[in-house]
Amino acid sequence: MESITISMNAGIAKLAINRPQVMNALAASTIRDLRVALAGLRDDPAVRVVVLTGEGKAFCTGADLSDPEITLDGPLGERSQKLARMMREEINPFVSEWQTFPKPTVAAVNGATAGAGIGLALCADIVVAAQSAYFMNVFTPRLGLVPDMGVSWHLTRLVGPARARGLTMLGDRLSAVDAERWGMIWKAVPDETFADEVRGIARRLADAPPLALARLAELLEEAPDNSFAAQLERECEAQCALVGTEDAQEAVTAFREKRAPVFKGR
Repeated sequence: MESITISMNAGIAKLAINRPQVMNALAASTIRDLRVALAGLRDDPAVRVVVLTGEGKAFCTGADLSDPEITLDGPLGERSQKLARMMREEINPFVSEWQTFPKPTVAAVNGATAGAGIGLALCADIVVAAQSAYFMNVFTPRLGLVPDMGVSWHLTRLVGPARARGLTMLGDRLSAVDAERWGMIWKAVPDETFADEVRGIARRLADAPPLALARLAELLEEAPDNSFAAQLERECEAQCALVGTEDAQEAVTAFREKRAPVFKGR
């Protein structure tokens, strides 16, 4: 896989898009590489958390329109069929797999993030950005298209309809600092402490109880569509399932022994 790199350190898998020459724009082959990588990380019991980032100065600047499989060139009548095939068979399945990845995920936004790159970042459980990073959504004003890779879904829920419309219709640059202030991302941190912040968050997630994190992710995903009564019932189901696990017992034992718990996902 030439377009991405993977490294492992004590349960933390770092997945980096490695196309700095095109600001980590996504070619069709990159999407396939990411899907293969995620499948392997999903099935690896040693992996407790996945960090996604970009090599160089950008996180991801969207689709690589110079890629023959993605390019918008060609007869007008063929473009829709070609794009529909690519989106339904490759892009949308990949985004769904990343959005629903069963282990904690962190997007480490190290620089420029545009178009589909925003969707890629917002699918992660936690988004941390360097203060010099920024987000731009130029699908509509510059390309005559609409946002994809879940951008319209995420933005409406995270920043509200008014800001979602402004960001996507006007295509203005949004700084990482403002993205944090708007509630679009978890945190914007100074560039000089960015790497340490990402490592610290990943370490905390890797040391946390995996079963509880998975249940929590499910609850938070369902909450906007549930009534209060329905959500209370879902919390009850999750809590009752977790209280009988070895991890829950380990937490109680560690508390009594005044030590840090060691969770094993059982």
